[in-house]
Amino acid sequence: MIKPDLVMVWPLAFDYPLARKMIEDNRDLFNKVIISFTSNSVERDYRKLLINLHPDFTFIQPEYIKHWYNDALTGAIKGVKSDWVLFLEQDFLYNRKELKKLLRYGKQYEFVALQQGERLHLGCALIKKELIDKTLGYFGDFPRYHLDCFDFFFAELLVLAGDNWASLDKIMAGYKHLNGLTQNLHLSLQGKYDDVTDKKEFKKYLKLCSKIKEKKIVEWDKLMSKILEDINGRYR
Repeated sequence: MIKPDLVMVWPLAFDYPLARKMIEDNRDLFNKVIISFTSNSVERDYRKLLINLHPDFTFIQPEYIKHWYNDALTGAIKGVKSDWVLFLEQDFLYNRKELKKLLRYGKQYEFVALQQGERLHLGCALIKKELIDKTLGYFGDFPRYHLDCFDFFFAELLVLAGDNWASLDKIMAGYKHLNGLTQNLHLSLQGKYDDVTDKKEFKKYLKLCSKIKEKKIVEWDKLMSKILEDINGRYR
């Protein structure tokens, strides 16, 4: 079974208790856990708290050069030591049984990735490190050709891998991708609840987070409790 390095981009002003718990619950399935912080205009900064809560994770603060997302991932890739990399986003929910299936059967391919319509997504992607090294290593967008973040990267992977890749659905079931989670959190913190997408799923997510009792960031927990209280009567 593959034991990859896990890579995740993390806005320093946000917390994702459920993502942290899922990583901890499956910590034995990963080698390094590399968290790459991204900056934003919000005054909150949870870097020190997260580092103290998870001393076995590798946290990095990449230098901003050109594109925040590209800088975060290229910085994280530099720290990879395993032959495989598992990219995960905080809005990708999974269970241990299905994760183990991915790590067991994914090695048949050059890469396995979440697919939404025709688009491949780094919400969950298991990729050979040597394949990544053959690309230009650019994870940002390309507006001239209407390419969003990581579209160019996946286009390179498809050329390099040929037919030897698989959509995540071919191996893994029982997962959920909560599109726009960070944006929904941002909107809720501003009280813009009417602009939140997938309202019922967002409420379910907040409830799941509220049940986690260990390794909490107190300030964030209070903010989320207030949001959950505010929306309890709104989303049924």
